Amino acid sequence: MELYLMSAIIREEERTTVARFQNGLNLEIRDRVEILPYRDLNELVQLYIGVE
Repeated sequence: MELYLMSAIIREEERTTVARFQNGLNLEIRDRVEILPYRDLNELVQLYIGVE
C-alpha cells in the first residue's frame, strides 16, 4: 500500500492512511482487527491478512 501511495505521490500522516485503510475493510474483519494492537500500517495489514 505504501508503494502505491508513493507512486501516486500522496503524502499524508500515517494515522490518516491507517484510518483510510480501516474504512475500506469489510465490517466484520474491521471489528476483529480494531481490538488488536499494532504499531504501524504494515502491522495492521499483516493483522488484516491473518484475520482474513
